[in-house]
Formats: sequence, structure tokens, C-alpha cells
Amino acid sequence: MIATTLCITSCTSSVMSSNNSTKLYISSKKQCIFPQEIKDKYSFIFDCKEGLSEVELNGKYGFIDKTGRVVVPIKYDLAYGFSEGLARVKLNDKWGFIDKVGKVIIPIKYDYVESFSNGLAEVESNKKVGFIDKANKEIIPIKYESAYTFSEGLVAVKLNNKYGFVNNAGKVVIPIKYDHATNFSEGLSGVELNNKYGFIDKTGKIIIPIKYDYTVRFSEGLAAVELNNKYGFIDKTDKVIVPIKYANPDSYFSESLAVVKLNDKWGFVNKSDKVIIPIKYDDAKSFSNGLAKVKLKGKWGFIDKTGKVIIPIKYDFANGLHKGLIRVKLKDEFFYINQQGQRIDYSN
Repeated sequence: MIATTLCITSCTSSVMSSNNSTKLYISSKKQCIFPQEIKDKYSFIFDCKEGLSEVELNGKYGFIDKTGRVVVPIKYDLAYGFSEGLARVKLNDKWGFIDKVGKVIIPIKYDYVESFSNGLAEVESNKKVGFIDKANKEIIPIKYESAYTFSEGLVAVKLNNKYGFVNNAGKVVIPIKYDHATNFSEGLSGVELNNKYGFIDKTGKIIIPIKYDYTVRFSEGLAAVELNNKYGFIDKTDKVIVPIKYANPDSYFSESLAVVKLNDKWGFVNKSDKVIIPIKYDDAKSFSNGLAKVKLKGKWGFIDKTGKVIIPIKYDFANGLHKGLIRVKLKDEFFYINQQGQRIDYSN
């Protein structure tokens, strides 16, 4: 959550004024509209999720509905937005779940919880994690040292310092024997064994030999791999598509382009290893919604897929594009801009 009076993380429109004294906040899905007198009651109003907005007042959290009426008492030490009808809340250093009228559905007894997704939520108790359903039944036993989020029907778990995968019924479907494992992406998971990396499918079959020094998840049919401190891209048959000659780790194809590093400069190539955007930047990030963040001479800006500068490379800081907004810093001031580089004023 971002601590701001307005739900910045999900806003795609600016604050609207009907006159000089009244301002309205409209969420990106236009679920919640609050007049100034409602906003003035609280320290913060967060994202409107499933029709309710989390609010903070005097260091305590609760929820209001679209009219501003308090529907969940403002008494919790921390709370997160609703997901699948339940919200996770913290009270007296323990976590549980409430429904939309504030009724405790999952006892507030866990050391930590994550939000529900596809009917399950990860919970932690006595430094062990597992997954429960909405009836508080343990579906995946609370015995693992750590767990990732579910991806493609499976979740990576760690036990005795080794990794494997279980399904949403709690059954171990890939043996817990790897030194490390990543979430499944496009049907494959990167695994580490004896300091080498490869890929397995959802049956545990090795699809890409465990021979690389490092691997990155598959995206758009290709995955970055490392050999002898150089990176390139392979397909799902282990064929090298983009030569293993680049310097950057953790790259992946996004919107048909991948960011690469060569001779300490950054640029973008396509799946034929053709340089589409010159390798001239001091840093660069992957494309998202048609824009990529680039750095030149200590400043950040954004380019499109032709290399045209869309948002001037003049900012001291810029985060990634998220739901139509970018947080930037210029001359010691932080503020938000849209995808056209226009400043969005969210002052209260």
C-alpha cells in the first residue's frame, strides 16, 4: 500500500473539482467517490477494493463503503484491501480475516497471512507456512519453511532447505529436492541443482538440461540463460535464439523486445537479435504498456518501442508505469505524471 490520502496506485484520472471548495476522488474502476468532507476525516484513504475502501485514523485501520459510512470499525493495527470477500487484518500482533460487515471469519491468531487467491491464503505460525481455505481448514500443511504464490496451479515450497511443488490440494507433485526453484511461467519452472540451472515441466520432467550458470523465467516463448558470465536467450527446445553474448542478468522479453547490456550500455533487441533501440543508455528497464524507462547522464525518462523519447529524460528518479501513473522526482520534489508526461496534481 502507498501511504497517501488518495488511492494513487489505482488512480488513472486526476482529482476532479466541481467548484473551488469540493474535490472528489474517483478510483480507476469508478467504484468509490468521496467528497472532501469524507476525505478530511481520515489520515489516509486507500484503494477501493470490492466496494470498500480501507481508511486510517489515529494509527488504526477500518473500512468505509461508497457512501463513506464506516462498515468495519476503525480498530485494527493494520489492514489490507478485500480479496475474494475477505480482508486480512492485524490486531495485537496477530493476523486473521474479516468479512465485509466486520465479522471475524478466520481467527486472528496467525503470525502473518497473505490475501486469499483462488480460494486459498498463505498463513504463518511458529515460523512455518502453509495454506488455508475460507473455512480455516489447512489445505497445505503449515510445515514449510517458505512458500511462493501459486502459479499455473502449483506453488513452490521449501522444506529442509530444499524446494519442490505442491498442488492446491496439498499434494507434493514435484519432489522437494532442488536447491532453488522459481514460479512456473509458460509451463516451465527454473530449478537449481548443484549450482547449475535448467527447466522442468509440471510433471517434474527436465525439459531444459540443468547445465546453465543461471536462468530467468520464460516470457513470450524465450528465457534468458547465463553461461560463463554472458547472457542470451533460448527457446523451449534449448535452442539458442539470441546469442549468449550480453552482460545483463534478469532480462526477459516484454512486448517483443528485451533489454540487453553490452559494453556497459543498455538497449533493446528483438527475437532475431536485431538491435531495435540503440545500445546507448546507462540503464534501461523492460517495456510495459508501450513504454520503457531509460537512464542517460544520471537522469530518467521513458521511450516508446521506436526509441522515441515520450517522457523527457530529465528526472532524478522515476518508478515504473503502474495503472497509468509514474512517480517522479525533479529538483527535490516528488510528484506524479501520466503516460504523456503531464503532471497530475493530487494535493489534498
